[in-house]
Amino acid sequence: MFETERLILRPLRGRDVDQIFAMRSDANVMRFIREPQNWEESVNWLK
Repeated sequence: MFETERLILRPLRGRDVDQIFAMRSDANVMRFIREPQNWEESVNWLK
């Protein structure tokens, strides 16, 4: 884990899948990266 006054970076956990899916399925977030992903793709990415 890495922590500063304003930021905490930690390893991803299984319970983060809802937030990962919300980010990776949003067309505005993903428009310069790749096509938005579905739930299964987000779960696999987290693994």
